[in-house]
Amino acid sequence: MHVVLLCYLSSTCQGGQTEVDMDGGTVPSSPRYVLAAKLMSDWEGLSEQDAVDIAAVLQRAKADPETTWLIKKMKEEGGSEVYRDFVSDITSPQETVQALHVALRELKAIEVLFQDPERAFQELRKEGLIPPDKIKMYDKNKDLLEADFRKQMYFMLVSYAAAGGYL
Repeated sequence: MHVVLLCYLSSTCQGGQTEVDMDGGTVPSSPRYVLAAKLMSDWEGLSEQDAVDIAAVLQRAKADPETTWLIKKMKEEGGSEVYRDFVSDITSPQETVQALHVALRELKAIEVLFQDPERAFQELRKEGLIPPDKIKMYDKNKDLLEADFRKQMYFMLVSYAAAGGYL
């Protein structure tokens, strides 16, 4: 399999192309593109852009001390059962990448949803996605609602990645 990844996010690539031969040939030096190629090989339905975007989020997660600590805790102190339960329905690399893709789409949807914070609050409330005991708090502080939803989606993505061996 031969994949061409466009350089979207790399400061060293300057908008060119990096060729990746999945059969053992040329591999780019950037870990982001190695990971993107791996994601695409694990699920052929993943677009190049989404693979690069997921890889970028995971690279930032690896560099974030708080996220690194969280993953370590989940794996070391019995917390691994928590995230294994969370992703128990995922049994293959393809399913893991599909779950990562869904989590990425949800993260992107938050951007659109919260362009109008009041409407976002109303929609999430109507869908039952806001716990009843937090409705008043989020009604007064839409920024907190957005931040909490971002954290939830980020946690999902990181949990899937950790359980799938991508982190």
